[in-house]
Amino acid sequence: MKLKLATVHVKDLEKSVAFYGDFLDFEEVRRFSPREGFTLVFFSDGEGGIVELIEETGTEHKEAPSNLSVGFTVESVASVHQRALEFNVPVARGPETTPSGVTLLFVKDPDGVIVEFLEGFDL
Repeated sequence: MKLKLATVHVKDLEKSVAFYGDFLDFEEVRRFSPREGFTLVFFSDGEGGIVELIEETGTEHKEAPSNLSVGFTVESVASVHQRALEFNVPVARGPETTPSGVTLLFVKDPDGVIVEFLEGFDL
């Protein structure tokens, strides 16, 4: 079994598209509306992972649960941190280095989902 997809329900599709496309530099690979008021956008991380954004108008949008996060390994947390500052992305925590040597950074996407970046993390 292999994890392939993370889905995020969003309030403002274009703000989230800018976060996942422009800030994270993921490639938008598909966008469609199976019915009026319901739009899906799929982003590829270039490594086989997919982030799916869903915007459904006319329904109550729930806040992101505080226990939800999405994590990505990166070559340089410092570079991601600098990019977050340039893009005015809210930093939730970090950068910080754990005793085991893993460097972490946590930011928030436009819907409050915690996005974690890990440098030096290998299982």
